[in-house]
Amino acid sequence: MSTDLATLDVLQDLDGTLTEVQDRAGQIDQHGTARTVLGLTEDLPQVMEGIGGLKDTGADLSALRVLAQARALAAKTTGDHNSQFTAAHLAATLSLATGDPENLAATRDLMEDATDAAAREPELVDAEIEEAGQAEPAQPTDLLREYPTGPAGDDAWSEELGRLTSEVDESPASVVPRATELTGLIVADPSVDAGSVRPEVLRRLFTLHRLSQDAGKAAGQDPTVASRDRASFLQTVNSLVPGDMSATAPVEDRILLNRYRSTDPDATPQQRLGAAQQLAHLHAGEGDKRAMAKALLRAGEELEKLKRMAEMYDTYQRAFNLAKDADATDIRIWATIRLAFAQYIAGDKMTATQMLLDQDAELPVENLDGDKEKAAMAEAKVALANLFREAGDRDGKTYFLTQAVDLFEEIGRRDSADQYRAQL
Repeated sequence: MSTDLATLDVLQDLDGTLTEVQDRAGQIDQHGTARTVLGLTEDLPQVMEGIGGLKDTGADLSALRVLAQARALAAKTTGDHNSQFTAAHLAATLSLATGDPENLAATRDLMEDATDAAAREPELVDAEIEEAGQAEPAQPTDLLREYPTGPAGDDAWSEELGRLTSEVDESPASVVPRATELTGLIVADPSVDAGSVRPEVLRRLFTLHRLSQDAGKAAGQDPTVASRDRASFLQTVNSLVPGDMSATAPVEDRILLNRYRSTDPDATPQQRLGAAQQLAHLHAGEGDKRAMAKALLRAGEELEKLKRMAEMYDTYQRAFNLAKDADATDIRIWATIRLAFAQYIAGDKMTATQMLLDQDAELPVENLDGDKEKAAMAEAKVALANLFREAGDRDGKTYFLTQAVDLFEEIGRRDSADQYRAQL
């Protein structure tokens, strides 16, 4: 179940909580005060879980960073290493988001301190080995924490990623939190800065993200949680790779990053356009006409926002041609809808209507295969219904809107079916 961040006490009374915590800042090294601060900030682990949706709440990220850092210090006082690490991880993430390098360094120190303290706990050392004067071999998890980005840990990381990959199908619910923890180790490392990340480490981040997404899907994770995870991942990678990835980076990673960037709500239309065009270029290199057409549809949407209408039309036409060549019927339908819309906003409603009518005749419903094609055709029929309504043809409007409702019902989109049924 996803966390509704807006309902958390710490966000509903952020200013009040901040005041109470700051009033105790001078005594946070005392156990009683530390326990009080931990109680005041008990919702922060849930904030970390839903970090991708934090911006939507409008919360003051700097204030939350102060609370997270205070919680980490309080946990350090009480010896709660896990809480210290989680709170410091949140504080580090918020420091990255707010562009606060000084506090980022401090929170990374707290994360390192938590991992070091955990490693020093008695149960990690076998008494008999110690008495014999023999050093216990480093365990894989110890190596991951000690070398989150350095070459000395590469073998241990490869082994751990391989293990997680094998568990996606067998135990997906355990993979997501582990992938999140490992991502936190990498991001918190002091050597991780924009433009200086080892290619192997960047590849590691992408692998962990894919594992988290795949495992979440296999475990039946709420789609909103997966969406927040993608937003958090994009924020992290953008902070490390402000521009394009190296041409030597794995093409699947470059494709993934540009796909996310092409739909990033925090980016400008020009930035999304650049990402969509780069995405189309990468897919062209792979010979994937369907994916290339889909990327061009995204590029066309951004060109529309930039009022570059001639380029927009040419881009939609390229998407249509590629989709037709690839026999990607759903993308072809969407390209036709966008081409018709281009004619509509240019004032040529007749051509817009004829384009959609020709498609309707060429692609009868009984020949459509799968929900994607049927969903696209349902939207095309809604567009036709709207054009007939504007032309004053009630019968035409009813005819196409009824077909759209039937298609939405068939693919299980009852909300859409009810919405358009109400317009009949």
